[in-house]
Amino acid sequence: MTPRGIRNNNPLNIRHNAGVFKGEINGKDKTFKTFSTIPYGYRAAFVILHTYLTKDCNTIEKIITRWAPPSENNTQAYIAKVEKWSGIPKDKVLTAADGADYMLIVAAMSAVENGINADINQVKAGFDLQNKIAPVRKQTYIGNTLRVLFLVMLFSLCGACKTKQYIPVETVKTKYRDKILRDSMFLYDSVFVKQTADTVFFERYRYLYKDKIMRDSIFVNDTIRVPYPVEVVKEIKKPLSSWQNFQLWCGRIALIIVLFLLIYFVLKIKQ
Repeated sequence: MTPRGIRNNNPLNIRHNAGVFKGEINGKDKTFKTFSTIPYGYRAAFVILHTYLTKDCNTIEKIITRWAPPSENNTQAYIAKVEKWSGIPKDKVLTAADGADYMLIVAAMSAVENGINADINQVKAGFDLQNKIAPVRKQTYIGNTLRVLFLVMLFSLCGACKTKQYIPVETVKTKYRDKILRDSMFLYDSVFVKQTADTVFFERYRYLYKDKIMRDSIFVNDTIRVPYPVEVVKEIKKPLSSWQNFQLWCGRIALIIVLFLLIYFVLKIKQ
């Protein structure tokens, strides 16, 4: 049997309230709304989730707790299924630029509500019918455009002139030479005469010492200034070339384009 939400083209089973969504029609169901097509039912779900987002209801856990309160549903089981089937952590903070994540979340919620897998093409068709939540492809395009423009401006501003300048560096050469030569001579000559009775003792001592000391020292200190190449960055003030003028104007035009794009998308997101 076809699930109730699919019969009503209301896959998330949005209840009747004072508001009327685009594509809503009068149906036989007294509890849940009826839409002309399933994409319009998904569109209404995305509009409601954007309203949740403006009230700081920006995670799966907060969304499901408000969508299916514990007083009427097994909220924790609902959260666990949506987290598992969407592949998005329940505490991840969502923004109005996370269109791809919201599509996965809505598809998972539809599967919980109806007991069958959602048609992702119908989910995407419903997403394209609203302009409250931005798709990721626009955010990626804007991000890539800004990065490219930033790199172009950075490349154009990073021109410098490098030269090599030779700086004299002192090289000190020191040579020490120390030579000690000792040459000395000491002569000691002694004669000792001793007489006892009629005996005469004659002793003679002679010592010869030779000691010579000569010291020869040479100290050489030689300083030579040797040129050593050092790379120096110098700023050369000269008129800009044609290519540099072109880069300068490209940077100015790029800045103007970026400002217009930012203003345009900010206004579009606020709509």
